[in-house]
Amino acid sequence: MSGEDEAKPVTVKIIETVYVEADTADDFKSVVQRLTGKDAVAGDAPEQNSAQRFASGREASRHGDHKVRIYE
Repeated sequence: MSGEDEAKPVTVKIIETVYVEADTADDFKSVVQRLTGKDAVAGDAPEQNSAQRFASGREASRHGDHKVRIYE
């Protein structure tokens, strides 16, 4: 068969995981801009106490090995 004579090209993907921690919202914005290469415009968030931030997932977010924590 002629299909056995032709090799399929191999694709290699290298995925780099980075651990990031931001102390303030400004630090978080800076990290996002550095990682994405894009400017971001963020509005003011409504006031929440720490229990509400934790319950809403704003206190810490985890996706794979990426972890961002915002301290206010």
